[in-house]
Amino acid sequence: TDPHIKELNPRQQIPTFQDENGAICNESLAAVLYLESTYSSSGSKLVPEEAAARAEVYQRVFEAANLHGAMRDVVYPKMRNLLKNEDEEKEWKEVKVEALKSELARWESYLTENDDWLVPAASFSAADIAAAVLVLAIQRFGASLEGFPKLKKYAAKAAGRPSVSSTWPPHWKEGEGPGFIKGML
Repeated sequence: TDPHIKELNPRQQIPTFQDENGAICNESLAAVLYLESTYSSSGSKLVPEEAAARAEVYQRVFEAANLHGAMRDVVYPKMRNLLKNEDEEKEWKEVKVEALKSELARWESYLTENDDWLVPAASFSAADIAAAVLVLAIQRFGASLEGFPKLKKYAAKAAGRPSVSSTWPPHWKEGEGPGFIKGML
């Protein structure tokens, strides 16, 4: 309802970012990439200089939308009590839950036993910013990730980063999440 935010972001959603240059970004990943390209001389390098590693980081940043969509398709119907009968529940499990498992398996395959981040040549990168929050949210919604040991280790490593844990929403710090998908993955 703040008129200034509405002016900056007609969707009136978070995030709404504006820097001293007057640049405005209303999408999280757009802000990450803007900040990296504009202020890369300070802080962690989130996009590598080397072309192949840079391409891999960009690929994972934008590919994270698939993980987000699969998570949304599983969590939202449970969160909003949209599954009204056994047939809907069965179809949801067979299609949407299985699609999320498949997507998690894909992300599991991107991690190796020895590397902690999605693009080893880049260390912690914009790719990790895009994906780690989704993996952490999936856990918060109740997934144990036992079937995805590399992702589980990845989530713990990401959660241990001060830059990650310090930006969690306040209610994430108050305890366990709602558990909408507990026992499904």
